[in-house]
Amino acid sequence: MSDIQLEVRDIAKTFGAVVALQSVSLTLRRGRVHTLLGENGAGKSTLIKILAGLYSPDRGAIVVDGHAVTIRNPAHARALGIATVFQELSLSNNMTVAENIYANHEPARCGFIRNSQMVVDCRRLLAELGIEADPHQRVGRCHWRTGNWWKLLRRSAFQPRW
Repeated sequence: MSDIQLEVRDIAKTFGAVVALQSVSLTLRRGRVHTLLGENGAGKSTLIKILAGLYSPDRGAIVVDGHAVTIRNPAHARALGIATVFQELSLSNNMTVAENIYANHEPARCGFIRNSQMVVDCRRLLAELGIEADPHQRVGRCHWRTGNWWKLLRRSAFQPRW
């Protein structure tokens, strides 16, 4: 069994005449911490957006667990275990902590959101991570520094692989 979980091979992306990525390769291995570093304009965000299913590469391959994949959209990326936390804050201040964590992925049955299940799941996740917070609290009333916690919790709720 290979310890390689995700590979990006020879990825390229252009926006008109602007070359955002040219021949980029990356290998993510099981049980390791990886860092993506580069100067402003180096293409880090573009690569992450490709992996998140927001952009399609012009060239190259993405390999997950040894199988080439074409990431069609963000939902497909999540199904593959790819979770992304973007630098820009993307929370709804008028929604609760639980609603923000499970936004667009609320537990539902017969098309109806199961709010009580969402709160139970949120409490479990907060407890697992040792975070004292009220799932019913509106995010807009949380201290601004806690905003990134909610974004990380949102990604953790789906048990991503990367």
